[in-house]
Amino acid sequence: MPVTRNEAIVNALSSTTYPVGMCARWTRERFGVAALGDFDGDGDADAADMWKACALRHPGDRQPPAGVPVFWAGGSKGHGHAAISLGDGLVRSIDMPRSGVVDTVPLSEIERAWGLRYLGWSEDLYHHEIRDTAAEAEALQRRIDRKRARRGVLKVQLRRLRESLAALRS
Repeated sequence: MPVTRNEAIVNALSSTTYPVGMCARWTRERFGVAALGDFDGDGDADAADMWKACALRHPGDRQPPAGVPVFWAGGSKGHGHAAISLGDGLVRSIDMPRSGVVDTVPLSEIERAWGLRYLGWSEDLYHHEIRDTAAEAEALQRRIDRKRARRGVLKVQLRRLRESLAALRS
């Protein structure tokens, strides 16, 4: 079961080292999802596959919310790169700026230092939606408020009907 955005951030911040060149595996493990494999059939299961498998992509959006995966294209072998957004233009990434180390860097630093092209961010990873508990709570509150408002309208209508019925009886 994939973790929430907040849990992914906690997982990313608690990670300090990781094998070099394994950004796709590191990213999916922080979200608690299993590997999908070579999605595009090029012989590698990499960050490029992760991006292509995403259904809820936000291409080119440079303001990813905290707790979502972010992606870049390119690299010497075309594997791309994946990291986790911390919000406010920062990402948690392996190998940047030090190989084998997990650090927090500006989103733009990966483009600048490695020459990769920023692709965007996604609300899902390997067919698993990455839930945002705060957003879910707000949506639930809106539903509750709408139900309360409907009940209030129904109570007013019922009171008016009772008053009309009482007036007819007298």
